[in-house]
Amino acid sequence: MKNYNLHEIMSNAWRMFRTYRKMYEARHDAMWLLTFSEALKKAWAAAKAAVEKAAKIAAAGIVRMHYSQYKNEYSNCQTVEGSYDKKTKTIEVMTKVARVFERRPSVTAIRGLCPRCHTYCYGDCMAR
Repeated sequence: MKNYNLHEIMSNAWRMFRTYRKMYEARHDAMWLLTFSEALKKAWAAAKAAVEKAAKIAAAGIVRMHYSQYKNEYSNCQTVEGSYDKKTKTIEVMTKVARVFERRPSVTAIRGLCPRCHTYCYGDCMAR
């Protein structure tokens, strides 16, 4: 079970509800009308998205470090695009390598029948 900060979720829901209520009162437009239950659903969705994003970052091994450290120790690692911060001179680096599987055609499939599926699929079949 994932632990969520319930106080933060409720605070975000109330903040969203009040913001939309002010906009509705100012414009009297039904587009800005938001019930508290809808605001709470949006706050929960945002909290779940934040947890998923944090899990993906942890799985990818993304670390924020000083740019000189990246150049000296992790120059062979991939960086997150647009993550460089000029003020602090830091960058996000993916320390774990994501595996990319490429399916290459076999030599026998190029010359004739595929050894897996026994057809002329040129080695791009998914048969085992």
